[in-house]
Amino acid sequence: MPATSQSLSVLLVGAGSIGRRHARVLTALGLKDLRVCDPNDDQVAALRAESPRVRPVESFESGHVFTEKPLSMSLDGIDELDELARRRCRKVMVGMCLRFHEGQLRVKSLLDEGRIGRLVAIRTYCGEYFPAARPDYLEAYYSKYSGALDLVHDIDLAIWYADRPIRTVKAVHGSYTDLGMQAPDVAEIIIDFEDRCLASIHVDFFQHPRRRGTELLGVDGSIHIRHISWGGYTIDIYNRHTDVIETIAGTSDRDDMFKAEDQTFLHAAANDLPIACGLAEGKKSVHVVAEALAQQDNA
Repeated sequence: MPATSQSLSVLLVGAGSIGRRHARVLTALGLKDLRVCDPNDDQVAALRAESPRVRPVESFESGHVFTEKPLSMSLDGIDELDELARRRCRKVMVGMCLRFHEGQLRVKSLLDEGRIGRLVAIRTYCGEYFPAARPDYLEAYYSKYSGALDLVHDIDLAIWYADRPIRTVKAVHGSYTDLGMQAPDVAEIIIDFEDRCLASIHVDFFQHPRRRGTELLGVDGSIHIRHISWGGYTIDIYNRHTDVIETIAGTSDRDDMFKAEDQTFLHAAANDLPIACGLAEGKKSVHVVAEALAQQDNA
């Protein structure tokens, strides 16, 4: 990382679990001036216990912006935010961390190399048992509003791999289990992209055990990545011309993808470079979720 990146002053807005992760990552990257703003004093204290270098501040400060996903639950105000950032010459990046995951980057490279020919269909899936992750899940925002549709990383992966405009979105979702959530605990989404490409996305908040994976189906073969843990993954590549299945296995620390995205953002901010995943990219998954929520669900 250039020295100019390490000299930046960074404000963390929110001291929850992801705020603590970014504080840890940014400290490891060598940033000296880290600050945090959160109305919950207990969360600030917990963050500072892990990262004592971070200083609390009372309110927001002007500067570049890195926002975690989802950017919003509706499209309202996103274009205005984009215009404001352009007028004030600010960098804004949306934290789609799986785009920086070692395994997903390897899959993207294989796809770009043409290993399976023209991409025709994408399948992404993610499920986990929400009460295990959040024992107080019924009080969480997700249980009342976004539900499983908050798992936008898997929607974003489909958009990233397709790399073409969205034509239509179809979805079925609702509270199908006995978890008692007001918001959807399971959703099935279909995205029809331009240039003959289709994606199906499954997300849920009840599955045992936790699973995440992506399948890419091309005219000449397929690629399937399975996340066996936050860091571990396996990739199967099949090409019909060789009739051979090649398997790649890898491991990475969960923080590695957060380090990569934070480093990318800071480098762009310090050197006035284009943002890797700006508001226009973040808006795409918001559009899909908004379209899904607007369609009839299972009460």
